[in-house]
Amino acid sequence: MDLDRQTKTSTILEETDLAIGEKQPILLPEKSQFTELLVLREHIAVFHSVVSATLTQIKRTFWVPKARQLVVKRLIKRCAVFHEYAAKPADQVTAQLPRERITKSPPPLKSQASTFQDRFL
Repeated sequence: MDLDRQTKTSTILEETDLAIGEKQPILLPEKSQFTELLVLREHIAVFHSVVSATLTQIKRTFWVPKARQLVVKRLIKRCAVFHEYAAKPADQVTAQLPRERITKSPPPLKSQASTFQDRFL
């Protein structure tokens, strides 16, 4: 615990040039309303993106045990905006091809070859 009564975790990144929040993320309980509100805020900050983007944004400063299973997936599942953007596009109904594009045409040079021969006869 530090002076602000926050529980911070120690990582292997202590000697790096990262910000203090990235080197020592604040440990948050997995089942608390504050954690849920924080996850929702970060989900909105990444424009209602996928689970991995939200989780990456959270892990920059905080550490939530079982974040993917318990918090992020459950909360994003309730996000109406995410489901609206993540919806699959509808199948396009295609029209039938015209008959002249389907039927077999005569050989390409048959009529032109006879015209060419007529000139020399």
